Amino acid sequence: MIVLGSVALSIYPVMLSTGCGGGDYYIDDYMSLVEPSVINEPFLQPFLLSDDHYFDYNLESELEPKVANLEEWHEYFKKKAPIDDIDQLIYSSTIEELDSLAQSIDDKNKKILPARFVNNKVAKFIYKKKRTEFVDYLKYAKRCEPQVSVGWGYWDEPNRDYNKMEALISKGERLFNECSSDYLKLRYAYQLVRMAHYALDFEKSVALYDNLVEPLQVNSIIKDWALSQKAGALKGLNKNNESAYIFTQLFDRCISRRLVAARSFKLNYDTNLDSLLQMAKSPDEQIPIYFLDYLSGWDENELELIEQLQAIDPASEYILAVLGRYVRKVEVQFLNADNYYYNRHIDKKEQQNISDYFSAKLKDDRLNKKHVWQFFAGYIQMIFNNDVAADQYLSAAVAGWPKNDLAPLDHIRYYKFINHLLRADSMSTDLEEQSFEMLNWIAEAENVKTGDAQSFLLTKIAFMYTKQQNGLMADLCTKAGPNSHYFGDWWGERSLDEYILFFQKENKSNFENYLFRKFPLNLNELYEKRGTQLLAEFKLEEAMDYYKKAGSSVFYHLPADPFTSRLLDCHDCDYEQAKEISYTTYSMLERMLELKQLAIDDPSNAAQYYYLLGNAFYNITYYGNSWTALTNESRSEYSQGYASTRPAAYYYNLAMNNTSDIEFAAKCCFLGSKCEIVLNEGDGDWYNEGADESESEYYIEEPDEHAYRFYTILKKNYASTEYYQEVIKECSYFRTFLENSYE
Repeated sequence: MIVLGSVALSIYPVMLSTGCGGGDYYIDDYMSLVEPSVINEPFLQPFLLSDDHYFDYNLESELEPKVANLEEWHEYFKKKAPIDDIDQLIYSSTIEELDSLAQSIDDKNKKILPARFVNNKVAKFIYKKKRTEFVDYLKYAKRCEPQVSVGWGYWDEPNRDYNKMEALISKGERLFNECSSDYLKLRYAYQLVRMAHYALDFEKSVALYDNLVEPLQVNSIIKDWALSQKAGALKGLNKNNESAYIFTQLFDRCISRRLVAARSFKLNYDTNLDSLLQMAKSPDEQIPIYFLDYLSGWDENELELIEQLQAIDPASEYILAVLGRYVRKVEVQFLNADNYYYNRHIDKKEQQNISDYFSAKLKDDRLNKKHVWQFFAGYIQMIFNNDVAADQYLSAAVAGWPKNDLAPLDHIRYYKFINHLLRADSMSTDLEEQSFEMLNWIAEAENVKTGDAQSFLLTKIAFMYTKQQNGLMADLCTKAGPNSHYFGDWWGERSLDEYILFFQKENKSNFENYLFRKFPLNLNELYEKRGTQLLAEFKLEEAMDYYKKAGSSVFYHLPADPFTSRLLDCHDCDYEQAKEISYTTYSMLERMLELKQLAIDDPSNAAQYYYLLGNAFYNITYYGNSWTALTNESRSEYSQGYASTRPAAYYYNLAMNNTSDIEFAAKCCFLGSKCEIVLNEGDGDWYNEGADESESEYYIEEPDEHAYRFYTILKKNYASTEYYQEVIKECSYFRTFLENSYE
């Protein structure tokens, strides 16, 4: 962050390491249908969302310290220098470049500017007017900057050199005394107050402000920036009320310190509201105290705060900011997917209380900007499905709204269309066409939150389709919204075949085509997804039919070879191992079907084919190296969960019983035991779930007395093999089995 008045994200350098990381807590993952521009208080916009997250605001406004700082330097140069040139000189230049500029000024024989500044009008002016004091200040400020930069927690805390900081303070005091410009003196003083603060010399920081900053009669934001550093130092001296009071006043009068003042006030944990109010020199000074106390979470009753602020100054801009936050709470409570799509958890009594509040408030003669209150009253009534009351309030808002402010007009047009939907008994062909036109208009409207507005409208339409028992259209609407992640279970109760039939439908209406275009998957991807469902159900031939329709291009490569096995699973080992063939789910399934046929056509090698099939079926389960075949990250998760290991056990059993190689048989037996253990832990009776003896597919002869079928066979039939000894060495499960004699 740049030095010539840089702003630290927190003015408490000693407190940064107390955080446990992760950043601010966000609560903005909910639907909102109103833009802050309606309130038209841009310098309070960051505080409209939550206690901990600054709402999006204009980064080119005075709220940004750099913007304010550059504007002040622009004034310093009589507005004759381009701001971009000022930015380059102040924020982008290096100490070495500034040294070169200073040498050019001092050397009477050197008439060429450093290359970096040849086209910079500020540098040319400084060079021409010999403004060496300005360059000296820039160099000093840049030397200070590394010592006062702010990290993001203990893992990123700057390594401060306190000896160097002390030396910089001494040098700064000397430069302050030698400087002839009061404006640059103020800048030096700010650097000194800040440096002492970050050096943890809080008393010196306060003294430097009182002795150097306070006496200077200079009209500059830097005076307030220095005061914020003093306030931080006062916090370090445990003068919490005095510190907090200063921050409230800075919040109110210094836009470029507003964000830092709000955060810093919140860190003053030990402040007392009554004490702060007593420190206020006038009722107007109490307003930011009430507001910041509320933002800090100590008092979250918006309606009570509105009354307090209104009693002091009915025209205060803070009132509408509090109102905006209150409306957002109403949105969080009532404007969400569960409430609107499923119509659950609606607190009718609370809705009535809110409605009564606005009705009474709009009769208050002290009300400032009544049209904004009417707008929010209408918006809330729309949320509550009270279309008549909503239209009345919204019409009154339009009538009283300033003619040069167009921000609410798009909102109101949208809200009134929602009210139009509320009055309809069902979704007709005409209403579908009107909805299609509204959805397209929303996409082009400047003052509407496009994503949320489209999602909410589609949710309302979905609810109407649900009442008409048209579940497919209801689900298509919720999935077509840009914010479909609000709506819980991704697929609802519809089968993929229903979606496929819709996609194949000819002569779709405009509205149906809109849903078709906005659906998150195309037809080929639906085929792939349906095929994957069938694969998870072990219906290989049916799965391949859908995969062929999808085409091989929609499939992603698996991270490992699904036809390999290990005694002990190691996914990372498989991922790192070079693959002769890189399989996709499609090519894997092709190979599995090929192996099934080979086992029939080439019975002498059937054991090897069965073994490879067992590997593939095992590796597409949760425990295998290709589990992503059924939960591919490029698609929505398969809704029935991971596949069973029963087919893998079935094929390992066939491989074991169809080979004359005792070592290979021992290996297949142990691999079958891995499947058995997984299924035993999930369900004790796993052998033939979903299959009977008449079905050869995946049927295994049940054991007589115990569940450890493969372990028992391994011990009984293959104890003489080398593989058996390797299993004992590597597998603690099998050792436990042997030690406890589960026979």
